[in-house]
Amino acid sequence: MTGQALTVDVYSDVVCPWCYIGKRRLEQALESVQVQATARVFWRPFQLNPTMPKAGMDRRVYLEAKFGGPGEMKAIQDRVAAVGTNVGIEFAFDRIARTPNTFDAHRRIWFAQQQGRQDEVVEELFHGYFTEGLNIGYWSPSPSGPDWMEKRSAVCCTLRRASMPCGRRRPTAISWASEGFPISC
Repeated sequence: MTGQALTVDVYSDVVCPWCYIGKRRLEQALESVQVQATARVFWRPFQLNPTMPKAGMDRRVYLEAKFGGPGEMKAIQDRVAAVGTNVGIEFAFDRIARTPNTFDAHRRIWFAQQQGRQDEVVEELFHGYFTEGLNIGYWSPSPSGPDWMEKRSAVCCTLRRASMPCGRRRPTAISWASEGFPISC
């Protein structure tokens, strides 16, 4: 490619295993045509279940209802895991206790774009959820699991600190960021 950089808009949800696989395949495709360093990839929000309760719900119960029972759920997870292995993802579905509401995760992804770290945060969310079973639906510790950011890399810890305006609570910072207001001291 000459002239313009390639721009890719990806609409995905961080609780979608096929989206995680798609991320790996996109990375491989960009590398195969040698544009991974110059391509601009933007992660856009898409909620698989926008009516998910704010606190999320038990993952097993949710998926068994969605796919028709435990046998069907296991068959789907086995297929996903096999494809994941082919692209370097070791899914650990047994570690995931809850299916979160991903609205706040999409806010984090939007804010990360403003900081030039969107792809890193998307990777942290996918990896944390699918390989470590972290609850990515919360900013702070909750009864359903530890704060995922407390367990993640310096990228996410920096993102969290950057999203905390002086003297303001974190939910306020999230609201301000999602509405496009600057949130620095």
